[in-house]
This record gives sequence, structure tokens and C-alpha cells, in this order.
Amino acid sequence: MVDIDNDGHGEYGTFKELAGGDQRRLNKPMEFPLLSGAFTKEDATGLLLRSGYYYQIFLPDEANRAERRYVAIAWPSSYGNSGSRCFYVDETGDVYAASNEGWRYSGPAKRPTPEILNRSQFHVIN
Repeated sequence: MVDIDNDGHGEYGTFKELAGGDQRRLNKPMEFPLLSGAFTKEDATGLLLRSGYYYQIFLPDEANRAERRYVAIAWPSSYGNSGSRCFYVDETGDVYAASNEGWRYSGPAKRPTPEILNRSQFHVIN
């Protein structure tokens, strides 16, 4: 379990941590990873490319907030070719989607940030 502040309450983790590929922040080694090894291919900036979409998890810097909050965002690696919509999921478990037409987030150079998530263009899809 990731528990940076050692208070017995785990924090949310990165793709690489959840797949067992980065255990530096874990209190003890992960016996059974929650995600497949494919999720260890996260780059140094936290981006993961999979099935034509980039994925990134954003965690609060402060451990107590990271126990309660996270945002994972997905956007096309090549807008119009690999996909067009933008998605996010947060600690509520709801998946949100937007057309991405106005923003055209695409690839690592034009990536969304958590600040876009307050936009009214997103709607729950689950």
C-alpha cells in the first residue's frame, strides 16, 4: 500500500505503482498487482500510451489529500485518427466524456490538465 505519511490510510497510486512496476512509495512489496504489466510502461512524465489514447493520473501533492482524491484523464494520441473524445474518471468512480472538438487534445504535446475538468462539455457516461 502507498502510505507516504504512515498514518495507516493508503493514498491513490500511479499506473506504474498499481501494476507493481514502481514500489518506491510502497510500505511493503505488492504481492498481487492491481493492473497488468502493460501499465508499467508509463514514461517519466507519467504518460501511458495504450490503444490509441494517452492516459495520465494526477494526484495531489499532499498525502492526506491523495488519500481521498485523484483524476485520471485520457485523450487521443492522434486526434481524428486514433479517436476524438476526451475522458476522465475521479475518486467518485464516474467516467466523464467530452467531444474534444474545441480543444483538440492530441498526443503528448497537446495534453489536457485537471483544470479542464470543470467544463460543462463533460457528461457522465456510466
